[in-house]
Amino acid sequence: MKKNFLYCILFSILSISVLTAQVEIPQGYVPGNRTLSASLEKNILFNATSRFTVTQTGNQGFDSNQLSKLFDGSMEINYTWGIPITSNNPMIIEIDNLPNVHVQVGAWVGFSTRYWTPKKFKIEGWDSWGTNNWVLISNIDNNILEQYIVQVNNGSFTKLKITFYEGCATSSSPTGQMGLSEIFFIHPEAAQAYDGLLLKSNANGSVGIGTTIPTGNLEVASSTGGVLSISTNKINGSPTSPLFPRIDFLGYDNGNKARISATEQTSETYGSKLSIFVNDGDSATSLKERLTINADGYVGIGTTIPDQMLTVNGTIHAKEVIVTVDIPADYVFHPSYNLMPLHDVEQYVKINSHLPEIPSAAEIIKKGMSIGEMQNKLLQKIEELTLYMIKQQKEIDFLKQVRNK
Repeated sequence: MKKNFLYCILFSILSISVLTAQVEIPQGYVPGNRTLSASLEKNILFNATSRFTVTQTGNQGFDSNQLSKLFDGSMEINYTWGIPITSNNPMIIEIDNLPNVHVQVGAWVGFSTRYWTPKKFKIEGWDSWGTNNWVLISNIDNNILEQYIVQVNNGSFTKLKITFYEGCATSSSPTGQMGLSEIFFIHPEAAQAYDGLLLKSNANGSVGIGTTIPTGNLEVASSTGGVLSISTNKINGSPTSPLFPRIDFLGYDNGNKARISATEQTSETYGSKLSIFVNDGDSATSLKERLTINADGYVGIGTTIPDQMLTVNGTIHAKEVIVTVDIPADYVFHPSYNLMPLHDVEQYVKINSHLPEIPSAAEIIKKGMSIGEMQNKLLQKIEELTLYMIKQQKEIDFLKQVRNK
């Protein structure tokens, strides 16, 4: 009985302490920097620097990297340095082009910090629903809290503006500077959970990063061009242990159908090889490298070691091939061209078993042949043959004239 009585007294003291603590919490106070994030899943300002228009004015402020960190949910503290923030030299952060969605009865705006608490500030919102003008949401002087949040007025706020008139108090160091870790606009009517921080999906299950209206299953969007990066996290590979960021295309039972990969061609940091693999049908994982682009620009089809700008291990079927040659064979018809006498051609063929200036069969088997060069050489021989025929025809005509006299 005595023990129960002591428990009752202890419980009463704790209850009174809790109630007293609740009463003493000042208006505008929210859980601290490390617990506030639990309520930020409806923060419409996540990734605001890439989704909306964020500007800061004044002689003091954050650089672009720090400014983006005020909206990334990391709660990492960022500080100003240099000219003190004062009423004569305020710093203003404005967020424009917010969704035109009414706040209904519950939306909050504010910021959190850890050190160098701003002493004097004003928060305003542009009400596109009611006044179509700036509306004062909060005007605070002598602030001592490391975080501040306030419920916004009734309206639809498409712009927010926070004007900091004074940095940390004189008793703090350094005087007039300010630290911020997150600026938030908790707007349940306009924001889905972590809207803009992770990704956005529509009713069809399509996912958009940087866009709310993805046109495919996955769309990465940006005003300067969406970028999808697949990395090795800055780890370098080697010829014996290559690292290859890749994209896999899966089919039935998640078997590999195709792959695109980028592999280190050498142990150098920057050298690389791009490869396309396809499944040859032997098994679910039987991928064969069919197209290769090496660091030197050589392309291989059916081979992983191209020795020319394009090496094809197989037959090429084309409707038309256009080949450029440096010196077309029409030089044969120039008066200065030295046409080999047919007698010399006969002797050359008897000795070498191929025409002059044409590679032998052994050379072609060993080295292959250039289509452009060979076509030009064949044209040269046809033109030479034409000259031989013209000369021969002249001799025939001359003999006919002699016989008819």
